[in-house]
Amino acid sequence: MAYDSGVICLLAEPPADSYTLALSAYALALLQHPKASEYLDSLESRAVISGDTMHWQESGESAATAIETAGYVILAMLKSYGVSAINRLLPVVRWVLEQRNHNGGFISTQDTVVALQALSEYAKHVTSAPKNLALEARTENGFSARLRIGKDNCLLQQEIKLPRPPVILVVEASGTGCAFIQSTLRYNVLSLRNSSRFDLSVLVLDLDCHRPRLSVCGRYLVPGSSSGMVTVEAGLISGYTADTNSLDHVSSRKSSQPVLRRYGKYRNVRRFWPHSRTRGRQHCASRRSPKRLL
Repeated sequence: MAYDSGVICLLAEPPADSYTLALSAYALALLQHPKASEYLDSLESRAVISGDTMHWQESGESAATAIETAGYVILAMLKSYGVSAINRLLPVVRWVLEQRNHNGGFISTQDTVVALQALSEYAKHVTSAPKNLALEARTENGFSARLRIGKDNCLLQQEIKLPRPPVILVVEASGTGCAFIQSTLRYNVLSLRNSSRFDLSVLVLDLDCHRPRLSVCGRYLVPGSSSGMVTVEAGLISGYTADTNSLDHVSSRKSSQPVLRRYGKYRNVRRFWPHSRTRGRQHCASRRSPKRLL
């Protein structure tokens, strides 16, 4: 009953966007429903073809969603057609591989999970075919290296370290099989010295054990525009609470020239939202903290 209801829901209305269509095609392929092939044919007609790659991306859609869509297409086609889909999917797999970052992931957690699952499924189908590949990598500065890919090492990652970054890297392959090559460039940059954006001073005035006054002064140091929204947090030691009357005096509630836009409380921490700051001008807010009987 649940199976039939789920299929009816999937087929009730054809998906309008490529992402939903790919996800529905994969769900129907898992159910071995004949409608999955129709959805996949519809997806192929919507594909964006660029050179030797293929992918799907709606107007205004994020790159992460496009990666996830391509992943579901790969999974759906492999589930529906098996090994016969390897050549048809090669442009899609190329595009997905081009989106990988140097750590092997993608943009978000969700698209990374779907894309890696799709690539691993594709790799399982590819590695089932005979393979005997020889690769040679050359650079214009005379460096060369050779790799062999066979049945015994086809699932292992092989790495070549170039002595210095080349302008041109040429890789030639011969034999039978499929391999993925990725180049990664790592470099260091001179770290910039961190400069403070605010000057903050905190003083305790009127050292009365029962009603001390806390003064917080801040000055924006970055030249140019104002600071935008600023948040200041001030904690109180056990046994003291904030005097809301003194806070109202410097806030927008009662003051004609307020320092604070508003303030709030979280446990024993007071949070202040001052008005935006302009460079050089110091703004101060002070409050009393009467002692609380416990």
